[in-house]
Amino acid sequence: MTTVVARKSLLLVDDHDSLRDMLGRALTNRGYDVSSASCGTDALSMSSERIFDVVVLDIKMPGMNGLEVLRKIREMYPDVPVIILSAVADPEMKTESQAMQLRASVYLHKPCKLQDLDAAIQRVLRHQ
Repeated sequence: MTTVVARKSLLLVDDHDSLRDMLGRALTNRGYDVSSASCGTDALSMSSERIFDVVVLDIKMPGMNGLEVLRKIREMYPDVPVIILSAVADPEMKTESQAMQLRASVYLHKPCKLQDLDAAIQRVLRHQ
């Protein structure tokens, strides 16, 4: 008898099309079931239709920023791991501490190596 292992679902949210597409392909090749959203509104709409195993979320996006999206995801699904992947590195903005207060699982800075992102995803899935 063959055991079928379910692919873990991942929602990738980033407003930069080329980065989102490249990461989506790379993570799909690593065995994840990847869905993508280009903005916070789309991410929340998709999250209302399906519970994802992990959310990878950019902070700086037009319209609804990543912290707002994280806050709303926490309201809907308090235990879904959210990995912040952001180029925001300005200590005055305090986005990292705000994200951690909203219970982000991991905060990674762009540019980030694919293997570091994959390791973070594996780590949060193990602790789920």
